[in-house]
Amino acid sequence: MTYYDILGISNNATSSEIKTAYRQKAKTLHPDMNKEKDTSKEFLKLQEAYDVLKDDVKRKEYDYKLNTSSRSVQNQWSFVSV
Repeated sequence: MTYYDILGISNNATSSEIKTAYRQKAKTLHPDMNKEKDTSKEFLKLQEAYDVLKDDVKRKEYDYKLNTSSRSVQNQWSFVSV
């Protein structure tokens, strides 16, 4: 699951869309608003995703790593014969 998936946005989302998605999800997952045990872990993941995607430099680095790792997996499978 990617940070984009966690926030429920596309990988070409604008800064405004990222902020809006974070705020909407944070309202439902924040430990003060939701006392379920699992939501605190989800909230931390949400916070991590937002911290990376809201920062242009971190987001570019993340996108680069995301794209190179997916290409690596695709290249690995391209040599497998069926």
